[in-house]
Order: sequence, then structure tokens, then C-alpha cells
Amino acid sequence: GYTLMGLGQVYWSQGNPQAALETFERAERIWKEQKMVAMEAECLNSRGLVRFLLGELGAAEELYERALGMWRGAKDRNGEGRGLNNRGMLRAARREFGRAREDYGRVIGWAREVKDARALSYGLHNLANAMVEQGEAREALKLYEESRAAKREIGDRWGEAVTLEARGEAYRQLGEREAAERDFGEAIESRVAMGDGYGEGQARAARARLWREMGKGEAALAEVRVALERVETVRSSLANRDTRATFFASRRAVADLAIGILMDLKREREALELSERSRARSLLEAFGEDEIQVKELSAEERARLAAWRARVRAASDALSRYESAPTPGAVKEAARRALAKGIEELREGESRIRRAQRGFRLWSPEGVEAKEIQKSLAAEEVLLEYWLSERESWLWAVTRGGITAHRLPGRAAIEKEGERVAAAVERCRKTRVCEGMIPAGLERMVLPVNVAGKQVRIAADGVLYSLPFAVLAGRAASVSAVPSGWMLAAGSEGGRRAKGGALVIADPVFRADDLRVGKTVAAGAEGLPRLRFSREEAKAVEAQLPGAKVLLDTAARKDALSGAGVGTVRWLHWATHALVDERRPLLSALALAAVDGEGRPVDGFLRAHEVMAWRLPAEMVVLSACRSAQGEVLAGEGLIGLSRAFLEAGARRVVGTLWEIDDQATVELMRAFYAGLGKGRPAAVALREAQRQLAADARWSSPYYWAGFVLVDAAR
Repeated sequence: GYTLMGLGQVYWSQGNPQAALETFERAERIWKEQKMVAMEAECLNSRGLVRFLLGELGAAEELYERALGMWRGAKDRNGEGRGLNNRGMLRAARREFGRAREDYGRVIGWAREVKDARALSYGLHNLANAMVEQGEAREALKLYEESRAAKREIGDRWGEAVTLEARGEAYRQLGEREAAERDFGEAIESRVAMGDGYGEGQARAARARLWREMGKGEAALAEVRVALERVETVRSSLANRDTRATFFASRRAVADLAIGILMDLKREREALELSERSRARSLLEAFGEDEIQVKELSAEERARLAAWRARVRAASDALSRYESAPTPGAVKEAARRALAKGIEELREGESRIRRAQRGFRLWSPEGVEAKEIQKSLAAEEVLLEYWLSERESWLWAVTRGGITAHRLPGRAAIEKEGERVAAAVERCRKTRVCEGMIPAGLERMVLPVNVAGKQVRIAADGVLYSLPFAVLAGRAASVSAVPSGWMLAAGSEGGRRAKGGALVIADPVFRADDLRVGKTVAAGAEGLPRLRFSREEAKAVEAQLPGAKVLLDTAARKDALSGAGVGTVRWLHWATHALVDERRPLLSALALAAVDGEGRPVDGFLRAHEVMAWRLPAEMVVLSACRSAQGEVLAGEGLIGLSRAFLEAGARRVVGTLWEIDDQATVELMRAFYAGLGKGRPAAVALREAQRQLAADARWSSPYYWAGFVLVDAAR
């Protein structure tokens, strides 16, 4: 166990977090068997630190709290000090600086008392980091020097390099460039000597940022390219696709810097190509991954896979029961955590097994070229690709004939406008006072391009995913979203596509005392409100898709989907509630019938992680449910949630919603949308025409009623 823990530290110091995680897990199992609680907590804490540095803050928090609880139970003050230090880092990452400094203060006080140089050095370093973030860089320098001296005393070369890099950043903020350059250079030398490629990359990115400010553009570009290579080496070593995505999102600043430098040097095409190589990576990898070949698995692997899946099913069933009944909030939250943990274990395990199988190959973005994206666009099409960063944002307008780049305000300014739109939408929903939904000047801020008459494809970023481009690009012939331009270039109509047929799921029964079931239930029973207009919506869709199978009432059950052909139809339409979990997007769900025909409870939630495991040949999936196009925004990946789940499962196109939609207006929009499809209109054009029909109707003229519907096209 001790050897494995040491080996895990070596793996991490050499920039191999995947091997570090697996090694710490092996050590943890040994300590658990030996009932050595303090050492088991040490492994939990180490795993938490790796997860934290990979950007998985939720997973890190859960591991830290478990470790702290175990150390406190064992009255291990040394362990508790390490746990408090790491928890402080987590709080600082969430910009809870007051609470973080409180943790660091306790660690420093205790470390001075017992003369623990290691704990003192890291407590001082992290407190200094928090001070720099709060504009106290000058005061932080003394703490960095004390931290560095303590690390030298104990021979912690890795920690000394970390402190040098952090102190260099403080000097950079103070405008003392010569001192900053010296510290960054020493940090890089130490990282290279230790074989820490990841740490080297971070230090080189810091020096590239400094050189950019000093006007050394070409040197900064060469430096940041090395940094990107180091980040990619770590990213590609991670087994779990979700972890790869989160890690890259947490290191997005390196790509921000590289794109900014390229734009400074007027190399717009290369900047666009870098944007493409950084975009929707995990989705593209999902398209390229083969299913697990069970016949290649050992008996042990089969047993582990079955156990992981069984735990997820059990946790999902438990959560569904709690969601459908009067249950204390703390119990529901515990059930959500249990399911999220089970899903993480399953996806991590499946990823490791898949990577170990013959012929596995991770999708590589190196072949992405702007000219190929241009060739894929029709004469009337324009791709608008966005990149938001702190200092400035960028928009590339790509057509078959050329590429133009536009500088936009930094991320914070655009996010502020996005918040104003969200507030206006909420006001309209509650009061039906809908004037001024789109702030004056927002179109000029984010769309300085003439798109009149064009078919507009939007590769959004950050808060832009939640903006109604149907309004902003009002003169466009059609508007659709794409995860990346490369999907257009690499797309085709090939693959396993459905030849025909449609399935409509609408108006599910959510409660046993619904008149359609008529059972008496205990007072206080919970359940979602009925969506009465969804039945009319289903009829409108059925009228345009003759022969469609329609599941209504208690027949709109989760266990009826397979028999109804959900995995074979060309058109798949859902008219129900969506439950969006932005913290844990794989727990987001579509609400189905919660009882059967006899009023007996059944699992009434189809969750995103279940959809991702499907293999759908659908040409079109319509999620006619509130906020179904929302979820967690992950930098470089886009929105992770229900829409993304159907894309990953294989659907070619998904229609979702940005906000809580009006039932009656939705019936009219869907009737017009499917009528357009029936006339052979492309999906984006049919949706645009339907939106214009509603906008021309006095009852539904406000953008609130029609602009929240978005089409995502994942041509591949």
C-alpha cells in the first residue's frame, strides 16, 4: 500500500494523472481491507487532489469531505491539516476566498505549532495564491518566499517549481517583467529536469502570456504551442471521455492564449483551426468509439461491468422513487449523489475496458483544416464560429469564398448581456410582459455580420448557447447550431440511418390519482402537472406523419419504448416535461408515465446517461419540453445535457428549447414545423418558417413564444 501511494505520487509528478488515479485506487483498496482508516483517507485525499487538478471540482469535493471525516474520526491532526489545505484550494477555485483563507489560516497556525515544514509550505503557498487573486500580489511575495524556503529545506523540488511559477505570476501582475521572466524560466528548467511534462506546459503558458504582453509575438506563439502539446498529452492519456472533456475545459486558458496570439499576428485561419481542434472533442470521440466487444472480455471484466451497471440501475430506480413521492430534500440529494457516483464509475470502467480492446483509437483533430470546412458549405451558407475568452472574444464568419474574423468584447461583457436576456425571459414567463426581451445593441455586439438571406450555422461558445439567435439573426433564411465546423466537413448521410417510421410520446400520466387512472392516493402525494396541450401536439404531429406510433397516457412508459421501436424510427418526438440538472447533466431527464394502467408505480424518468447508451438511427429527435436544450456549459464542449445525449446516441438532428415554453404556442409551432418537413423543406428552413408564422400571429408575436426553439445539426 505504501509503495503504491509513492508510485501514485511519482505518476502525478510526471504528468500522468490517469496512472496516478488508478494507483491511488489500488492502494485505497488495500488500506480498506486492512482497516487502516487514516491511510485510506490519505488515498481519498490524493485522488481528490488529482480530480481537482483535472477540473472535476464536484468529484474532488466529495473525496475531500470523505477524507476529512475519516481523519477527524481517527483524531489524525496531520491528515486533517492536509485535508483542510486541499479544501481551501477547492474553495478558492470557486472564488470563495474568505472561506479558503480561513482553511489556510488554520493549516498555517497548526503547522507552525507542530513545526511541520511541508504543511506550512503548502499552506503559505495557497494563501499567497488567494491573495494574488484578490489583488494583493505585493503582500503575497513574502509568503511565496517563505514557502519556497520551507520546500527547499525538505527537498521538495516539485513544490518549489510550483511556487516559482506562482511567484512569477505575481511579479507579472505587478509589472515586474524581468523578475517574472526569471521565475518562469527557473520553474520550466525544474519541470523539464523532473520529467513533469504537464507542469512544464503550465509554466511555458505563463511565460508565453508574459512574452505576449512584452510584444514578443513569435516567441510567445512557439512557447504556447509547446504548452498545448503538453496539455494534449495529458488529456489523451485519460481513459474517461468525460474526464478528458472536463480536464481540457479546466485548461481552456492555454487555448485562449494561443488563439489570442495568433490573432495578434493576423493568422486568422490558423486561429480558426485551433478553435476547431479544441471544440466538441468528446462528442467526436463518442462517434468514433466502438461498442465494447463482450466476447473479448475476461470473466473478471464481465463481472465488474455487470456490477457497475447493476449499481447504476439500483441507484436510478431509487432516485426515481424519491422523485415521484413526498421525500425530504436531503434524501433526494443523497440519491442524486449516489447515482452520479455510480454513473461516473460505470463510464470510467467502460472507458478503460474499451481502450484496452483491440483496434481502439482515440479520434485525433490534427487533420482539421479550414479549407475543408469551407468546401463543405453551400453557396448560401455561412458558419459563424465563436470563441469567448477573458481578454477578448472572436467570431469567424466562414463561407465557401472566404473567412473574416471579428473581435468581440471579453467573456464577462457578453455574459452580462446573456443574464439580461435570461431575466427578461423569466419576467415574460411570469407576467406575459414581454417587451424588451432582447437588449438593445446585443445584435451589434455578437453578430457584426450581415446574414440576410443566408443559411446560418452557429458554432457557439459559453453563454452564447443560451441566446436566441432566431431573433438576433432575424433576416437569415434559416438558423441552426453545430457542435463544430469539422462535423460539417466530415459529415455524410452514411452510417446506420432509419428508413422511415415515427414515434411520438406525449401526455404521460404522472400521478395515480390522475382521472385517466382514477386511483385514490394518500394526501400529499407529489407528481408533475399534466401537460394537456401535449396531447393536441401529438395529434398535430401524427397528422403530418401518417402511420406514426403514438404513446399516450400510461402507455407513455419507459418500459414501452423498446417495443414501440424507439431504436429504429426515423422521427422521434417527445412532448413532456424535462428535468434539467445543470450540476449533474447526466441526471437530466425526460418525464414519462410514473404509473402503469393499474396505477402501480413505475420508473417514470428517462435520464441522459441512459440515452447515451442507446444506438439511435433517428434522422430527427424533437424534445418539445421546457429547457431541453439547456444543461452544463463545458468550455470547448458546449452544452452537456439531454440534447447532447441524443446526439451522442446517434441522432442526426435534435430540436430542443432554451427556456420554459408555452404549451399552446408549441402546438401551433410544431404543426407548422412538421408541415414544412412534409413539404420537403430542410429541417432548419422548416423551423425558421414555423417561427415566422408564429411571429406573424398577434397571439404569439413575442419572441418568448417561438425563439426558444433551436435545431442542433450533428452531421457526421
